[in-house]
Amino acid sequence: MNRDDFRVGEVSFLVLDAQSAAFTLPGGVTLGDADLISCGRYTIADFGTRTLPIGPLRS
Repeated sequence: MNRDDFRVGEVSFLVLDAQSAAFTLPGGVTLGDADLISCGRYTIADFGTRTLPIGPLRS
């Protein structure tokens, strides 16, 4: 994991699969707000111009 990625503080997409832990999204935001793009076993939830804050670092 590259912890430098957390320096940006926000992201506009999430990558999900069947084993992903549930994301805690900011108030008023749901996965229904994203364009869901199937990519093999993964799904990309693209929030477009809306950004989501990155939470605390975890290992």
